[in-house]
Amino acid sequence: QELASSLPLFPDIVTTQRHTLNLLLPCPDAMAPLRDEAIHAAEGAAPFFCEFLGSFFVVLTYGLNVLSGSMLWSTTSVAFAVMAAMVATVDISGGHLNPAITLAHTLSQKMGWVRALGYWIAQFTGGLLAGSLSTSMAGGKITVAPRYSFDAADLLVSEVVFTSFICFVALNSMAAIRITRKGLQSRFAPLAVGFAYLAAGQATIEISGGFANPAATLAFAVTEHPEDWKWLNIYVGCQALGSAVAALLFFMVRPEEFMAFGHFDSEGLELRRAISVLCPWCYGAAEAPGRGENDDGSDEMARDQEHQQRRPHAATQEEALESYLGKYESPWPCRHLSEFLGCFFVVATFTLSIANSKLVRHTYGLTDDEYSATNTTKSLGSGAQAGQHGEGLRAGVYLGGNTTALATQFQMEAAQLGLASHWSTAAAVIALSLSLADVSGAHFNPAVTLASALSRPGMWRTAESLPIMMWQLLGGILAAAMYATLSRNHSNEGLTELKLEPGNDHRLRSVIFGEMVFTAAVALVVTSVTMVKSPRYPRAPSIERISFALAIGFVVAAAGISIHAHTGGILNPCIAVGITAANIFTQVTKSMDLQGLVGHIGYLFYFVGWEMVGGVLAAIVFVLAHPLEYKKDPLLVN
Repeated sequence: QELASSLPLFPDIVTTQRHTLNLLLPCPDAMAPLRDEAIHAAEGAAPFFCEFLGSFFVVLTYGLNVLSGSMLWSTTSVAFAVMAAMVATVDISGGHLNPAITLAHTLSQKMGWVRALGYWIAQFTGGLLAGSLSTSMAGGKITVAPRYSFDAADLLVSEVVFTSFICFVALNSMAAIRITRKGLQSRFAPLAVGFAYLAAGQATIEISGGFANPAATLAFAVTEHPEDWKWLNIYVGCQALGSAVAALLFFMVRPEEFMAFGHFDSEGLELRRAISVLCPWCYGAAEAPGRGENDDGSDEMARDQEHQQRRPHAATQEEALESYLGKYESPWPCRHLSEFLGCFFVVATFTLSIANSKLVRHTYGLTDDEYSATNTTKSLGSGAQAGQHGEGLRAGVYLGGNTTALATQFQMEAAQLGLASHWSTAAAVIALSLSLADVSGAHFNPAVTLASALSRPGMWRTAESLPIMMWQLLGGILAAAMYATLSRNHSNEGLTELKLEPGNDHRLRSVIFGEMVFTAAVALVVTSVTMVKSPRYPRAPSIERISFALAIGFVVAAAGISIHAHTGGILNPCIAVGITAANIFTQVTKSMDLQGLVGHIGYLFYFVGWEMVGGVLAAIVFVLAHPLEYKKDPLLVN
């Protein structure tokens, strides 16, 4: 109004106040379309920008830790960087931060290929920038090649298995429909994927470099001479294969995922039929709601065409899906597979973490018995082996700066790396618990399964637990075969037999007390945080809160580190069986020592027996601590 009254010289133009404002100034209504377009453009670019920034932060953290960080805490630092970056980006881009995870989502029909291409461009760009910056800051470089004398076969096993582990955890915690329908992905995914990085890195960093990320692999490969790029394709190929394996396992463990896409479309039906060949029990479990009730046994193609003609409304689909998932329970084969995979990854993490500590201690002239810092003093004067690999003070890493100071630091840390196996195993347990608790209960330990079965009334529950225990032990044996494969022909580098016996100067009574009591503690925590269902305990933990997984992982770490010097901190019959099987496989490939074989089996029964007794004790304590769980309510009707 003031502007209109100040323009008396143009009466023909200033006809009305509103007309004047529209001519001379852009009014709020006129700016609205431009503002909306800008917001829309920023909204579309935000996911790709988040993937760029997150990948940059993760790769930069990895590079600086490996080049100048602590051997004890480098993988933990990278894991925490992943957690922080995912928390900041999970609601915007999903928090992939890894091309392998993006590929796994695409193969699982959770993301389109066009969007995935944009993610890959952002992730690789962020990784390249971070790789160049970290190498220039630290003054060194990281070789993209197997460490020590490991070959392409070892690289294949290491990168495929643990890339699939990370992607499998990511899919189960970020994309599973039973997680997303409750909005739990923003709670579970950062911790689950971050701890998966920790476990995978600690298990493979001295074998293949612990990359498990094509963006990090490319970032540090380009800093090398072009002649050294021959390993780049192998690394990226193994990581892509790991993504494909993770997507397949994801569908096999969660057959209800077939309903999340195309279950009313012909392509969804075709995919369901294709995967049902590999996973026979999935066909019935993934039957789309509202279909099959009037099945007259006619030709399947005709039924599919009829189904296409009566496609229900989208709201009806959502209601049917919600109703189906509300009462869904995983089939027993899926539970068995879940426990098999969980025990495989746990035992593989434990054994390969020990393998990494053996390699590093051998590099610095330490024996397997030298865990304390006082023994490191001896190696400081005689550790002439350090730095003789032609790659600096760490295999596959050329360090810059004060290498003498770093040598002293690394030698002191090498004596403590044996304890890191319990931290990495706890990380694997946390990641798998957050991923598979709604499938199988997240036991991953026969002693825990026994405690869970005994704490519920009915002998049939104990009978049901026997197949689960069998699959758990098979997972441990498969992990043992993996360790034996990787440790072949590396005894001169410290990869000797794994120990399953009391520690130095300790007797068998240490096994009785240590393994029994601390296994009982682990089993009691698991049952207490996953099995309390009575409404009379309103503050009891549940698998929909992240605290349950942290409690399980922390008790595994605390118990393992506490009795590491006494018994090795086994606490799991699967790990005991895996160690014995690995030693047997190693002897078979070399020369069979019957006396040593009998000794391994004798200690195996001793460890497993007392660990299972610990499971029984945990069941007794659970029953005594939760009496209201067994009180029948007359108002409740079955």
